[in-house]
Amino acid sequence: MHHILNITDLFSALWRGTLYAEEGDDKSAWDFAVFRDQKVWKDHGAAVAAATPYFPGSFDRPPRNPAEKISSGYKAWEFLLWFFVLGPGHFRAYLPKKYWQHFCQLVFAIRIVQQRTVTHEQLIEAHQALVQFCIDFELLYYQRAPERLHFVRQSIHQLIHLAPESLRMGPLWAYTQWTMERFIGDLGAEIRQPSNPFANLSQRNVLRAQINALKAMFPDLEKHETDPRASFDVGEGYRLLTAHDPVHRPLSEIELKALVVFLENEGENMAGVTQVKTDKWARVQLPNGQIARSAWKENRKLLENLRISRMVQIRLPTTNTHHPHVFGEVRFLFRLEIRGEIRTLAVVSMYSDIDKVLFEESFKTLAVCSYQGDEGLAIVDVRWIESVVSMQPLPMTREEAAAENAQEKYGNRWFVGERPGLDIAQFMTVILRDNPGDD
Repeated sequence: MHHILNITDLFSALWRGTLYAEEGDDKSAWDFAVFRDQKVWKDHGAAVAAATPYFPGSFDRPPRNPAEKISSGYKAWEFLLWFFVLGPGHFRAYLPKKYWQHFCQLVFAIRIVQQRTVTHEQLIEAHQALVQFCIDFELLYYQRAPERLHFVRQSIHQLIHLAPESLRMGPLWAYTQWTMERFIGDLGAEIRQPSNPFANLSQRNVLRAQINALKAMFPDLEKHETDPRASFDVGEGYRLLTAHDPVHRPLSEIELKALVVFLENEGENMAGVTQVKTDKWARVQLPNGQIARSAWKENRKLLENLRISRMVQIRLPTTNTHHPHVFGEVRFLFRLEIRGEIRTLAVVSMYSDIDKVLFEESFKTLAVCSYQGDEGLAIVDVRWIESVVSMQPLPMTREEAAAENAQEKYGNRWFVGERPGLDIAQFMTVILRDNPGDD
């Protein structure tokens, strides 16, 4: 946690040109200080703030405008989302390419070492990326100049120890500061005697230890959340949630075509089928605790009142794409009997395959797709949905914005943002609800 804060603090200071310059080092030569221009910095801050509606509620607190709030209690989680979720897409519009790619190398490695489970091969990849990142930092920023020695902070050197320490001590999440801060916050909320807080806190600790011991010996004492009213258990950790329209209504022509393709792939004979009627469900809870919503209900709200949660990551049974996942917008969910079995399906508008060039240039940190609307309509089994993701509009670079028909060429590009530490939240059995009052 604190390491991440130190890294983001260093790079925001470098890019804003607020780090002090030693005698003989002219800031005007800092080609990486792209945010020294206050207009550029404010434009970027506004773009970060405008990203809020595209963050699902399960992503917790979205980053505020850094140009206005970076010195006003900007939270560690906000820095994490700003740099490591929005960063690859947003900084591309401002940083020279060599600095942007250097930053993406860091993001690639940090995303690996933050995982709850990580393979030996992944740690090798992360370590190689971090070592190269540190070498390139000296060449690009420090430039081995004595007057820039203060650029190389301990947080840069510490990066080369992350992967080896993960091998020696286990995944970083197990002993990160996040866990301690969460524990301190939980205990602090339980204090009921402000006049004698430390004795009260000590007694609260004793009570918590006793309760945990009893629950370990008698698991039935643990209270379990009841299933939401009017929900339906799909199985394998999936659960349909309201709103629910129980009236079976006919699918539209384009939805019917997509269903015919799906059922024919399932071995059904769909010759002569001209109408299918189904019910509608608005939400589904996933095994990881996230709740995927649907366009059926979300499209009725204004964008500024939304935290869009209908964009999902899907793993198809077979895929020919260069990326293991595809992404789509859930239109609605429904149940249908297929060969005597009730299946839960989703009408999804698939995004295009990701841009291979940007994906490779960004060290696999920037997955850019185009929204296809009705042209990408498909039916998927709800159990193919793996997680809720953020689909953020990709800012144009100056060259792209200056191109002829720029909006037509580059206006429909979206990049994928995944929630940091999602598998850790799943491990902690946290229910990542989207918006208050949804149930």
